[in-house]
Amino acid sequence: MKHRKLAVALLGVGLVIGLLATAQAKTIAIPLDEWHGGGCTCCGEIDYACRRSSGDDWSWGNPQFMDPLPAEATVHRLTVRVYAGFCAPPVTAEWRLNGVLIESRTNSVDSCACGSCTTYDYKSAWSDSGFAGWNYGGTNTLTCVVTDGTLCVSEVDLIIEYTDCIDTSPPVTTFVTTPPNPDNNPSPYFEWVGIDAIACVAVPQLVYSTNLDGAGWSSWSPATSSTVGPLSEGTHTFEVRAQDEAGNIESTASYTWFIDLTYPVIKITSPGDGVSYLMRSVVLALWSVRDLESGLANVTATAASGDLVDTGVVGFQPFFVEALDFAGNQARADVKYQVVYDIAPGDGSGSEEFLDNPIAGGGGAVGDVELAAAYEKGDTIIVSFDLFDSNGESITNAVVTMTFVFFGTAEAPEDYEIRQFFLIPYDEELGIYQLQVETVTEGYEMQAGYYDVWIGVNDGTQIQLRIEITEPPAI
Repeated sequence: MKHRKLAVALLGVGLVIGLLATAQAKTIAIPLDEWHGGGCTCCGEIDYACRRSSGDDWSWGNPQFMDPLPAEATVHRLTVRVYAGFCAPPVTAEWRLNGVLIESRTNSVDSCACGSCTTYDYKSAWSDSGFAGWNYGGTNTLTCVVTDGTLCVSEVDLIIEYTDCIDTSPPVTTFVTTPPNPDNNPSPYFEWVGIDAIACVAVPQLVYSTNLDGAGWSSWSPATSSTVGPLSEGTHTFEVRAQDEAGNIESTASYTWFIDLTYPVIKITSPGDGVSYLMRSVVLALWSVRDLESGLANVTATAASGDLVDTGVVGFQPFFVEALDFAGNQARADVKYQVVYDIAPGDGSGSEEFLDNPIAGGGGAVGDVELAAAYEKGDTIIVSFDLFDSNGESITNAVVTMTFVFFGTAEAPEDYEIRQFFLIPYDEELGIYQLQVETVTEGYEMQAGYYDVWIGVNDGTQIQLRIEITEPPAI
C-alpha cells in the first residue's frame, strides 16, 4: 500500500486527536482499507478495491468498526477521505454510515490512471446536536453506493470530529436593557444576553425562562427580550434564567424597580389666579410641591416660594410652577395675575367722580348699568382722574383711551354703535389725566340718547360709565 505514508503524514499514524477552535472539538481517523483481493478491471492492480454500479463487491476487509470514542462523546461531523479514481466518469458515489447519508457527489474528471489517484473528502455538515447515524458504544458500518460507473479505491479513512467534554457549568445571563428605577412606564422593555463559558458545541444555543413578580416561570424560549405589562404602580421584580444544551440552569438574574404613575402635586397660593395687585406692591410667591412616590428630581418656577413676585409691569402676568419626579412624571400649574394702577377719579378739586356732571344720588338704571351723568347738547363732557402706584407716586406715562359707544334711545335701546374714540393725555399743569369732549362741534353733533363711555387703561382695566345726552329745552 504505497500511498499509506501520505495518509499517515496527514492523519498522524491513523489516529489524530486535535482541537477545533470554534467547537473545542477533537478529531480521530480510522483506516478502513484492508482488502481481501480483487481489483479494478480498468487498472488491474490487486491492491485496489472496486465498486461498480452493477454491484460488484468491494472485497473490503473491515467496513465495520466499533465506536472508539469515550462514553460522554458527541460526534459532530464525519469525513470519508478516499484515495481513489473513477473509471468511465461521470460517476456518482454516495457514502453512508449506518444508512445515514454523509455526502453524495458526482465526479466527471480525474479518471484513475492506475497508481496515480486523487484524495477526495466526502464530508457531512457540522451538527451541534450530533451526527444522527452514529451508533454510540456499538458497531458502525460504512457503505458506499455507486451509480453510472466504477469507483476504484486504494485507501479509505473515516475522520471523526467529536467533543468529549462534560458540561456542568451553567450559563450566565446579564441584563443589557432595563427600565430606569424609578420609572413611569407601565409596560417596560427588558433585554438580556446569555454566555455559556463552557460548552460542548460550536455555537451554544441557550434558552431562557422569565418570571414576573413571582407569578411563575415561563416556558423555555430562545427569545432574549420581553415587554411586560401594563403593570400597576409599585415595586416589581423581573427574573430571567438560562439553560444550556447540557441542561444546566443558571442561578436567576433579577431586576427590581419601582413604577410611579402619580404626578407631582402643585399648589400655588400666591400670586392668586385672577387677582389684581397694585403696581410696585410687595407680593410674595407662596407655593408648594409634593411627590410621595419617587420624590422630586427638579422644580422650576417663575419665582421661588418666598421670593418677590414681579409687580413692576402693569397688565396680565403669567406665573408657573413645574415639577419633575425621579420617575419622569412632570406636572405644571399656571396662574395669571394682574398688575394695575391705583385709579383716583376726580379733577383734584374735591370731586371724586370721573365725569364733571354727575347725577346727584344716581340716575337710576338704564338697562343693566346705573346712569352716571347727564348732559345737554352743547355741553362739554369732562373726564378727569389720576393714576398712582402702590407707593402713591403718580404715573404719568400710562396709555389711556376713551370710547363713546351709542347705547340707544329710550324708544330703541341697545344699539351699541361706536361713535367716537380718544386718547386721554396726562395734563402736566393739572397733574391729572383729563379730556374734554364737546357734544356739538363744527360739522358734528352728538345724537341725543344714551352712551357708554369706556375708559381703557393699559393695565387691563376697563371702566364703563353710562351717560345721557338730551336736547336743550325749547325757547
